Amino acid sequence: MNIGHVFLMWVLSFAAAQGQNAVAPAPAADYRPIVKVKVDVSANEEIKSQIQEYLAVQFESLGDVQMVRENPDWTIGIVTTKLTDSSGTMRALGISFVIQQHGPHMQMLQALAQACRYFVSSGLMRDQTLEYQMKRLLMGVSVLSEGGDLVVVTKHQMSVILPDKLPQACFDIVSALEKERFGESENTGATVQNASDEAGATDVKGE
Repeated sequence: MNIGHVFLMWVLSFAAAQGQNAVAPAPAADYRPIVKVKVDVSANEEIKSQIQEYLAVQFESLGDVQMVRENPDWTIGIVTTKLTDSSGTMRALGISFVIQQHGPHMQMLQALAQACRYFVSSGLMRDQTLEYQMKRLLMGVSVLSEGGDLVVVTKHQMSVILPDKLPQACFDIVSALEKERFGESENTGATVQNASDEAGATDVKGE
């Protein structure tokens, strides 16, 4: 049996032991843990305030989302651009959002690094190439740990909407977050894209 098989068996046995030692009541079927969400909005103050207000209402209706400024589980980044006509009247709004997930991926990397650290320090390694790769992984994880987080982009969307469709656009953003959290099949973004089709018929310029 080579060292790679031994390493894999050790990781699996460690995970199994952790699962057996964990004693906790089974959550209810409808249980949804509280998640912390940070919202970063780049827009003029009026639109920024509206977006934050609309999102706050949507999050409150979910009942399991807490808006925070630090240590989020998820971050929603939103950038908007006003599209005006020749008279300076806003005719449409360009909106782009990105959803980022924090935490779990860094935890998995740190668990893997712990296993690598054990094998490297034990002197059991007989495969120099594998040992070299493990040391590189340890170095990479240590650098990532200095930042305290590993962020993974799970969703990105750009659209053009009519100004009065901003509440619906915020609803679609929250729906997209829910889909990323639970993998649910939801009809998100339809209103935003329909509004984009309508706005596209007007001669507008970015501001």
